[in-house]
Amino acid sequence: MSRSKRHDVALLTLITSAMGAGPLFNFGLAATSALVITTFGISSAAFGAILTVVFASAAVASIAFGWLADRLSLRVQFVILFGGAALALVVSGFAPDYTFLLATAVLAGLSQAMSNPTTNRTIRTLATPEQRTGWIGVKQSGVQASQLVAGILFPPLALVFGWHGAALCVSLLCVGLLVATFLVIPAAKDEPPTIVPLRTGEVRVGELERAPWGVIVLLSAVSFLSGFGVQATNAYLALFAVHDFGYGLVLGGALVATSGLIGVASRVWWGRRLARGARAGALLMLLSTGAICAAALLLLAGLLHASVLLWIAVALHGISVLGANVVVNATVMALVGPGRLGRATGVTASGMYAGFATGPFVVGALVDSTAGFTGGWLAVGAAYVLCLAASAIVLRATRDLT
Repeated sequence: MSRSKRHDVALLTLITSAMGAGPLFNFGLAATSALVITTFGISSAAFGAILTVVFASAAVASIAFGWLADRLSLRVQFVILFGGAALALVVSGFAPDYTFLLATAVLAGLSQAMSNPTTNRTIRTLATPEQRTGWIGVKQSGVQASQLVAGILFPPLALVFGWHGAALCVSLLCVGLLVATFLVIPAAKDEPPTIVPLRTGEVRVGELERAPWGVIVLLSAVSFLSGFGVQATNAYLALFAVHDFGYGLVLGGALVATSGLIGVASRVWWGRRLARGARAGALLMLLSTGAICAAALLLLAGLLHASVLLWIAVALHGISVLGANVVVNATVMALVGPGRLGRATGVTASGMYAGFATGPFVVGALVDSTAGFTGGWLAVGAAYVLCLAASAIVLRATRDLT
């Protein structure tokens, strides 16, 4: 492998890891939800509130961090991202009570708010035009790789060291990535200029004042609705398996890990579909339809107490809606000029994190009510139906732009 090829592999690996570092906190909580609820003596709704705080923090910070992503050097952004993720895990490892854990969730949210603006700008700046769309799919798979890692590592570590010890152990991964930043990401003085010529035939709408902000807002709505369902499912999947199917902590974590594993392949595959010229709106409609089917299977699994339907639902969830963010990010990169890419990404990321914040809170409240998980999965399905409608509008709005 040539030196240039090795550097590309190292760069793409670090970019992908940047997407997964922040969510380790969230996925660690989700994979060990039953233990966390017992350790801190909280309800399902209170557990969901932790994730609500994470993503509310990220939603508020995303637009500001998107603005910073257009101005700070890439290396500084990666240091903030990995350092913040490590700090959140370390602090949560010493959390004495639930209130302290909520405060820690703010730190985790701030770290995650950097991920999409920073990685999108990195790809725009350091990747070739031919690499960009494919790299978007790979780097977005980092979130699901994080889900896989958390599902594998957190449950056994938590059984041995408790939640606090597990968080401290996993924080070492982020520290290692922080060190790798100085080996892979160029210093500010060596960084290429932000404005990179586009290849012939690539869509270019231009800078901020010429960008199709109506489409960006629509994509933000899609991000909100898909994020609502994705994060509610991620948050309560293991708890659903433990409470309704009698799964142990490790098997519940394996369910979360399976979703992550399928999601890794799914995001790479949807990225390749885009690179081959598939229409973004059409893909979003297809993904939304699959997500509706996944929510329906989760509902039926609980009503019929059919474990096989649970696993099929998890697979379909990973194949379908986990790819939505790939499509959204690739579309934003195609439509917005490179000098304002961070800000535009911040808008769509803010919508996504707002959905991430709302989903676990709403579904957690339903799970604690008489509606139980039945009501929760119905709410997830309703969000996906609205996402399908929004995707149809995106298809129509982008017909002359892509």
